[in-house]
Amino acid sequence: MPSSVALSAKRLAGLDVLGAVVSFACLGLIIPSLQTYFGMQAQAWYLLAAIAAVLLAHSLYCYLSQRTDHRALLRIAISNLAYMAVSTLILCLFWNELTFWGRGYLLLEKVILAGIVFVEWRYFHTHQFVAS
Repeated sequence: MPSSVALSAKRLAGLDVLGAVVSFACLGLIIPSLQTYFGMQAQAWYLLAAIAAVLLAHSLYCYLSQRTDHRALLRIAISNLAYMAVSTLILCLFWNELTFWGRGYLLLEKVILAGIVFVEWRYFHTHQFVAS
């Protein structure tokens, strides 16, 4: 049973890696080059991309480690919540500079990330008492 639990935790960490890659690519490469369609200064997008890169490195480390477990997912979930807080602050601070598409991207990002955090958090609470 513990090996199937670790495999599921590894899959969730892999999902987080994939999400961080997509976020980094959108925030650091695509959106700044299309700034007129999304609004906001490129530096703000690059700040979010830098945070996504750090989270990508952390998620990738958890995914590649020999022991991806419920505690690793808790760290990932908390990191995602911290990113959501910073991203929400930027959304509020630059609301007037953002276009419809910029606001839409940042709001959709919150919805998707909240769903992922919910799954990770639920997994943690379901498996926190499994023997390591």
